[in-house]
Amino acid sequence: MFTKSIYFKMTAWYVLVLGLILGAFSIFLYSYFNHTLNNNYNILLESKAKDIEQVISSYREEDKFERGEKKEGPVSTNSDFLNALRYAVEKNPNDNIYVQIFRLDGKELLHSSNMPLSVILAKMAQDSIAENKSYFGTVKIILAKKKSFPLRTFTLPILGKERISYIIQVSGSLKPMYFELNRLKAALFIFLPLAILLVITSGVFLTKMALSPVDNMTNAIRQITSKNLHQTVELPEANDEIKRLAETFNTMLSRLNHAFSSQQQLIQDVSHELKTPLTALKGKQEVALNKKRSPEEYESVLSVNLEEINKMSQLVENLLVLARIENKDSVLKTESINLTDAIEQILSSMKPLADQKKISLHFLSNEQLLIEADTNQVNRVISNIIDNAIKYTPGEGKVNIKLSKEDAFAKIVISDTGIGIIKEELPRIFDRFYRIDKSRSCPGFGLGLSITKSIVDAYKGKIEVESFPGKGTTFTVFLLLIHP
Repeated sequence: MFTKSIYFKMTAWYVLVLGLILGAFSIFLYSYFNHTLNNNYNILLESKAKDIEQVISSYREEDKFERGEKKEGPVSTNSDFLNALRYAVEKNPNDNIYVQIFRLDGKELLHSSNMPLSVILAKMAQDSIAENKSYFGTVKIILAKKKSFPLRTFTLPILGKERISYIIQVSGSLKPMYFELNRLKAALFIFLPLAILLVITSGVFLTKMALSPVDNMTNAIRQITSKNLHQTVELPEANDEIKRLAETFNTMLSRLNHAFSSQQQLIQDVSHELKTPLTALKGKQEVALNKKRSPEEYESVLSVNLEEINKMSQLVENLLVLARIENKDSVLKTESINLTDAIEQILSSMKPLADQKKISLHFLSNEQLLIEADTNQVNRVISNIIDNAIKYTPGEGKVNIKLSKEDAFAKIVISDTGIGIIKEELPRIFDRFYRIDKSRSCPGFGLGLSITKSIVDAYKGKIEVESFPGKGTTFTVFLLLIHP
């Protein structure tokens, strides 16, 4: 389903995250703007009240000085004082700012010319006298026809030593500020859906652009079959996760191609190896059936047939051994093996074969080394290598076996003075059914060293080979020790 696709999930998360960020930013912007407007408005009202307070204070001090009075109280309401006070009230006029000044008894001394609500604000002034302190207050006044008139008022008492002399009240209409806040709110309500729509569009575009290399890889992968495993996925130029994915897939294709090629080669090799004995069997049978033969002739045919059957049986057995060893799910048997004893037994059984070619076998071991493995498999490893050494070493040659310890491994070195292997063929000697041209006349299927390496790998060991044509070959086998 589309809702389960990466396209949808990436776009949905992109829209959700950016939508939340934009929503949080809008709330923050509105709150910050609201706080700033309120703070600035409060500063404006307080500043206006402080200006008027300075005028009252200056005239009160002059009045005291001229009359020589010691008692502090309201200044006289002479014309100069009232004119100065009115000038301060009407200075920098603002249609939304209203000023009232009250005496100690609550009677209004003066108000600004734009004052529409003197009676209501006078009541507020009387309430502020009891508070005996300056403060901000916000009220909503309901006028005729039920219209709301929100006001914010700053009340500033002018204090003497013992009592309040005057009360200054500066009020401002909050409608302009509410109007600006509503404009911002409307703009945000329009901006937010448009921004989310833009985010969705850009999210779809960016997701498609980011996943386009994956689409290209998908199209390329769909064209790959068992017949063109050599084909690879084109690597993107950017060194990112998509490139690493493509490299990993190409590596997997390479392994699959090698596996398929090996499988095809195995089928071809098995077919070739079985074809020879089957052809021989068929030919001998046809010859024997062409006419009546003597018992001796039939016995000779049966003997040859038995020999070919034994070859095929050995081939099948070797293939089964390889299959069991390379099957990762199969459990390999393990037991404690003394390598010195095991090698001595193998050499004892192979000595007659070496004596036929007058090849001397020498074994050197200075310590008893124990490993955990299957005795039959370990014997197969050592026997295969020694058998090859005897097989490809000319008469009166030497085969030396040395057992020693190296780190956590038992190190078995088997060297001969045989014909050697050229450098170009060394990497392939462990391949199945691979036989060097010089050894084609020798019996065998080319599975011995392949089985040997598979067994060593199965027991987490390693095998190395070094050879010089005409001088001999050295195989080195490393097997894990029980107690390093």
